[in-house]
Parts: sequence; structure tokens; C-alpha cells
Amino acid sequence: MLSKMEKKVIDEYVNDFVPEKDILLGKEIRELSDVEFLNRDYYQGRFASKKENGEIVYNWEDKSL
Repeated sequence: MLSKMEKKVIDEYVNDFVPEKDILLGKEIRELSDVEFLNRDYYQGRFASKKENGEIVYNWEDKSL
């Protein structure tokens, strides 16, 4: 039977066997690229909007849930 590994064991394994872990994890806060910045502004609120009464409206369906 397989059991869950403790976080400590996983951290030790990753530190020992995954030398590029810092690159894989990335940074929590980083600058947006120009393309990401443009996409963020373009897609913001594009798929769903929340009305003041809490209803969620999907732009492509024009229906309320």
C-alpha cells in the first residue's frame, strides 16, 4: 500500500535530485513581459463578469446563472 510522503521527505528528495528546482519553481513576483501585459489588459473581464447582486454573467452566452 502506498502512503503519502511527508513534506520534509519530498523537500529533501527535490533538493537532492532536482538541481534546476529554482528555475522550475519560478519567482512569486516578477515583471510581466510586453506580450503578457497586453494580454492581461485585453482579456481582463472578457469571459465572465460578476454583477453587484452576485450574479455571474458569461459574455459569450449572455445568460445569467
